[in-house]
Amino acid sequence: MDAVLPVSRGDLRRAKLCLRSLRNVYEGLGTVWVIHEDVDSEAFAELSNTFDFLRLVRSSDVIPGRGNAPILHRVAQIVHAGCVGWYRQQMIKLAMARMVETPFYLLLDADVVCTQKMRISDLFEDGKAMAVRHEMLHPTWYRISAALLSLPPLVDEFGVTPVVLHTSTCLDLLRHLGGGRDPDDPRWVARLGRTLGWTEYSLYYTFLSHRGRLDELHSGVSYKRWFGPSVWRSWHPGEGSWSPEAAFAERNHGWFSVVSSRCGPPLEILEEMLDPYLPQ
Repeated sequence: MDAVLPVSRGDLRRAKLCLRSLRNVYEGLGTVWVIHEDVDSEAFAELSNTFDFLRLVRSSDVIPGRGNAPILHRVAQIVHAGCVGWYRQQMIKLAMARMVETPFYLLLDADVVCTQKMRISDLFEDGKAMAVRHEMLHPTWYRISAALLSLPPLVDEFGVTPVVLHTSTCLDLLRHLGGGRDPDDPRWVARLGRTLGWTEYSLYYTFLSHRGRLDELHSGVSYKRWFGPSVWRSWHPGEGSWSPEAAFAERNHGWFSVVSSRCGPPLEILEEMLDPYLPQ
């Protein structure tokens, strides 16, 4: 199964930790597509020499029409200043369905760490991709997504990155957003750019559910089945705080830990903490 990892230049060092952790996946990992901004091509080139499983892609090659009509950038600057990069990354994660070469693909962020020895097949149950499912915590995401899709909102919420998406469903979602046009047509970009407040996952799961294929393609699992010890809120050193010892302990929790780039340990400390646990 392919994986997709959008990375900004500021997160390059953090992304290296994520990529090193993927060496814990000893069976079934396909190409890891690392998407970067065009101006950062030189800075990212070294990754190809270190990780033989990745493929570098410029963001302008992912979002259709972006080179000629950067709709998202214009609209987001005006309507939701400061979040241009966040919305662009969400579009990239959906648009990569046009490039990946496997029926499902794994979405990652730079602050995700694979903490357990695993096979890609471990992320599936009876042929269905696992999906964290829980009570609704972000109703606005799902309400806006449902309105964009002209569908009723979901009752349950689904987990965030890392997430496994079904490739052909993502392509159908882009066609739906683009008024039935091919996903290579940038009209779906314009549609999303004019209405902010959605997320890639609330769009995907709302669309999939109302197509009647959610239970066919995904198996709902608990947070603890998917995630290991993570840092979602402010991290403070000392007893009782997040530690790699707990995250990398022999599996008694999920496959992935998220150490938030916003509120986790400073990067230099995180690198020191993780280095003994990550394959070189």
